[in-house]
Amino acid sequence: PLTVTWSAKSDWPDHTVDGGKIRAVVKAWALDCPPDYLVTDLTGDKMHKFYVSEAAIPNGVHAAEYKTTKMVFRRIPASGVTWRMGAPASEAPGSQSKASTTIKYADQEIPHYVSLLEDYYMAIYPITQYQCKLFIDAYRNGTKSGVSETDDDFIYTPANKLNFSANLRGSDVEPDSNMIVGKMRTATGLTGIDVPSDAQWEYACRAGTSTKFSCGDTLDGRYAWNSNNAEGKIRPVGERLPNPWGLYDMHGNVCEWTYDWWEWGDYYTQTFGTAWATDHTVTIVDPLAAADNWGKGYGTQRGGAFNNVDFDCRSSRRQCYARNSVGEEGIYGARLCCPAVFE
Repeated sequence: PLTVTWSAKSDWPDHTVDGGKIRAVVKAWALDCPPDYLVTDLTGDKMHKFYVSEAAIPNGVHAAEYKTTKMVFRRIPASGVTWRMGAPASEAPGSQSKASTTIKYADQEIPHYVSLLEDYYMAIYPITQYQCKLFIDAYRNGTKSGVSETDDDFIYTPANKLNFSANLRGSDVEPDSNMIVGKMRTATGLTGIDVPSDAQWEYACRAGTSTKFSCGDTLDGRYAWNSNNAEGKIRPVGERLPNPWGLYDMHGNVCEWTYDWWEWGDYYTQTFGTAWATDHTVTIVDPLAAADNWGKGYGTQRGGAFNNVDFDCRSSRRQCYARNSVGEEGIYGARLCCPAVFE
């Protein structure tokens, strides 16, 4: 038998209900098929609440509590879907220099088919400064972020100087218990919380689209803060429109770390083999660059930042930086994900 407990608000008159005047409607979901939204408390009480839609979340997702002491996750419908990751070469001309190596943009975005085995939850916002301090007792704010700790809305801006190895997750396979991911696992009891893989991030960003951005082939300023409209500073999360799956700030504001290591040159061929390149019916299942084959300690980031041009904010754009150093640029943040299967 199960017990349903009703916690009434303190202003409820007389705390009584007349006999026969109360009823409850209870809907249950299978553990491997939960509702679309998960809200978890970050203060240590391990309280999780599920909602069927964004509209059903009390006070709305833009309320301060969901950017501070709680985190909202959106279920991403990935199971059984085959989709095209990457972009045509025509979308990514040119090259860049990283760690004394010339990297062709197109080599990092070669189109290929991907399948993710399970649905997962993705946080609708990047980790905010308040949430960062909640876990590691410090803000992470680069000198080039354009914002100050004294700004009224500073705590709602994304943590933007996150060092993957020293602040976010650590350098081992399992997250360090003293860093954000490890401490969030402890506080919430959700042991699967982690940084998304490169493929999970792009799939969630695209939200079923195949265009340059989730809002089309032109980056509409209503959906992103970047060099066109951010005026040189990071902005509070959730101020632009979300993508079709309800995720905010996927384009611009801060670059977001993924779990994948970076590969130089022809990334996909080196990491996943050449079969898919000659046979487009080949599908890569749950791709993950789990080893540092480049040998330079660089991790992969997605989404672009407040000071990036449109090109760098595309759904398929991959950027990199040393996992153990972010300098003072103030553009390196993260958002978290977790499995959509529960015990």
